[in-house]
Amino acid sequence: MSSTDELAKFNSLTKDERVMSSGRIRAKYPSKVPIVLHRSAGNTAVPELSRFRYLVPVDLRVSELITVIRRNIKDSEFDESKSLFLIINNSVMPSSSQTVAELDQLYKNEDGFLYMNYSGENTFGA
Repeated sequence: MSSTDELAKFNSLTKDERVMSSGRIRAKYPSKVPIVLHRSAGNTAVPELSRFRYLVPVDLRVSELITVIRRNIKDSEFDESKSLFLIINNSVMPSSSQTVAELDQLYKNEDGFLYMNYSGENTFGA
């Protein structure tokens, strides 16, 4: 099953089902934050990730999360000449020094997941 199919299946869950799922995850892994991460709509500069759900340590900084995402992108076309950005709730670009715990506290959805989009673009005139 592709990441897109899995995301569609996840999105088809009711709010109560997602609340129960995030509650189980948070109870089992109290030092981690469940994140739902997908490519921004219409952005083709960055390839799709092979998965969309991540369990991230609370003390991980946004800059480190971007490094993890870069490692998960399996495309030779996406190299250091392209920038990667995170966007929360389709409107907030977090500071690279913020921790995942801070983002979770500020922007966690009422279903218990932290939703993020990633986007990229060419830099350095490439």
